[in-house]
Amino acid sequence: MARTLTAELMPYWRAFCERAGADLTDRFCESFHFDDNERSADELARLVLSGTKRATAGLLWSFEAAGVPPPKPGDLSIVTDWSGAPQCVIETTGVELVPFDQVSAEFAATEGEGDGSLAYWQAAHQAYFGRECGRLGRQAAPDMPVVCERFRVAWRGDGNEPVFLQSRVLLRPAVAADALCLSVLAMQVFLDTYATEGIRPAIAREALGTYSTAEFDRLLAEPGTRLCVAEHAGLLVGFSQIRLGASHVLLPAGEPAELVRLYVQARFKGRQIGQRLLREAESHAQVQGASGLWLRAWVHNRPARAFYARQGYDDVGRTTFSFEGEDHENRVLVKALKPAYSAAPTGGD
Repeated sequence: MARTLTAELMPYWRAFCERAGADLTDRFCESFHFDDNERSADELARLVLSGTKRATAGLLWSFEAAGVPPPKPGDLSIVTDWSGAPQCVIETTGVELVPFDQVSAEFAATEGEGDGSLAYWQAAHQAYFGRECGRLGRQAAPDMPVVCERFRVAWRGDGNEPVFLQSRVLLRPAVAADALCLSVLAMQVFLDTYATEGIRPAIAREALGTYSTAEFDRLLAEPGTRLCVAEHAGLLVGFSQIRLGASHVLLPAGEPAELVRLYVQARFKGRQIGQRLLREAESHAQVQGASGLWLRAWVHNRPARAFYARQGYDDVGRTTFSFEGEDHENRVLVKALKPAYSAAPTGGD
């Protein structure tokens, strides 16, 4: 890994900054290739470019030996192939320190290597970390500390490709002035999902009624309802809506909250905005004492159902959503929330 921009990479970095419209050198972390052999390094770089690989893992001991800290969210790095040729710029979106034997199946799948299974991840990384420990003079162990880094591709080097930085997406509570844009954004996402074959009267009336500006004015003033918006460059690209104290007959006893909507504009899907909005909704519900967060998902919206399954939501049964005299099968999905942590006062310094 190189923590400084080499002369060979500087033109690529300058082109990236020019495309981003700002000098982002203060956020540069490192340039690197994956693994310790040419075949694997080049294959893993291709997986990143294809969107299959969205995470990587390294030993904390390696960073300590090099005298550098691990990446942190918001850092920018250049991925190269084995020869050192730049392939893309990535933005770190999350970092966790996890014992090797506690790395999750979800993280292994996000790494996207082999068949995506935890078993494959463990075998491949046990071999690699074993070689790395040999170089470091360390002994590999089940609890060796692993830096689990998640990232997204910010730029692939195409001069015509826009730069997208997740750190430029701002999440904030919605305010009254957002009602108009929330209304139009909601209609757009609703129609993209449910009117894929054209507009019919029932769909049109549902969109104009349920997603009117007046309706969002009402929701923004309604006690127990919270809307959170995602902004990119000052423009709304997504939002979440939760309702506290809303239960369902299929749910276990408790005080759950309902995720009424989680909408992201089509162009911004696949950029973890939905995941960030969902985590914010879970966090708010948790702080408010909710025992769980649940939602209804249209049975034919398979991408949405798969997304929630990856986020730890369980399908607990069938329900029906009705509008304009039509009944549509939905699935009830729920995730239990742990009680919000509250630190007790302690003495000392």
